[in-house]
Amino acid sequence: MAQVADASKTDGYSSAAFHPDGLILGTGTSEAVVKIWDVKSQANVAKFEGHAGPVTAISFSENGYFLATAAHDSVKLWDLRKLKNFRTLNLYDSDTPTNSVEFDHSGSYLGIAGSDIRVYQVGSVKADWNCIKTLPDLSGTGRATCVKFGPDANYIAVGSMDRNLRIFGLPGDEAPLES
Repeated sequence: MAQVADASKTDGYSSAAFHPDGLILGTGTSEAVVKIWDVKSQANVAKFEGHAGPVTAISFSENGYFLATAAHDSVKLWDLRKLKNFRTLNLYDSDTPTNSVEFDHSGSYLGIAGSDIRVYQVGSVKADWNCIKTLPDLSGTGRATCVKFGPDANYIAVGSMDRNLRIFGLPGDEAPLES
């Protein structure tokens, strides 16, 4: 175990995720900053700014090239090879935060949870990232808090503020995400 003190004046960490290779850790702060850490050296090796409000969620793509981050204002997509933001998705109004982002295990889809659940087909830095499915937040709260993909993105599990877990596209269903 190790504890690494951050010398910056950050108010705290609001999200974290490991890179698929396990050697990099991404953290989101309550000051709207995303930090990339080298796990072995325990050093902060990159910093991304541009969100408004705490970074609520972080997810690395399976190939490790992309990082998706969510905050109250938007979802930002970062190219880790060039260390820059290449796309910003402004999905909800100013009163609706984006609570969760998650790449599926193949890196083909990106799930986003806020007042609804949106599934994007992953593109590239230059190609479009198309929304292929929008699912309603059936809780009635207008606040989906987390989204996770099942194996092969055959189904999506969604948690919300009504303390229920909803599964869209149960295993065995013949409906793919693109329908």
